[in-house]
Amino acid sequence: MIKLVASLILLTLIQSCSNKVLTAADCEEISINCYKGFPNSCNTLENSCSKFQIKYTKLTCQEAFNSLLLGADKETLEKKFGERITECFSDKEKEKYLKK
Repeated sequence: MIKLVASLILLTLIQSCSNKVLTAADCEEISINCYKGFPNSCNTLENSCSKFQIKYTKLTCQEAFNSLLLGADKETLEKKFGERITECFSDKEKEKYLKK
């Protein structure tokens, strides 16, 4: 009986969390996390963010990473792709390739 009640409470909490209305800023963050490979981010992006114009898409992050590999510095990347573009890169990638 206790397990049943606990399961119902847990299910209610999960459903209330999944019904959160996402903003454009939330979707930008989710898109960056999707590119980085965070679990469930791509699914959430596809299901909940289709109504927003996403600036930091997988393609944008990939193009920025290619520029990074070709020697672009942080300032150049930010001018071309936007202020948050370095969030697409992991700490190791930033350490290894990013010129300040």
